[in-house]
Amino acid sequence: LKKDPSNINLYLQLGKIHYENNNYPEALRMYEKAKELNPQIPEPYIGCAAVYVNWFMLDKAEEEIRKALEIDPENKIAYRWLEVIEHAKKVITSEKSQKD
Repeated sequence: LKKDPSNINLYLQLGKIHYENNNYPEALRMYEKAKELNPQIPEPYIGCAAVYVNWFMLDKAEEEIRKALEIDPENKIAYRWLEVIEHAKKVITSEKSQKD
């Protein structure tokens, strides 16, 4: 990063490594930096969404995925994450209604 602080691929890779190691705050930081460098590619939004899903911040995750789909309406990974988010919301809603 010191040699090339504008290398978006490096931020995406570091985000992925941190995510895979459950270091979500650092992963989010890397994906946010990638978004700053190029807000017109879907990958950093998808990465942020993955972090938010792990934090059960499903509305925020969906917001990020919808931004990714605005950029790339054909992105299959984004659609898959959207399915995961929608399923998680249904499960949570179902569990809440069973408790009431």
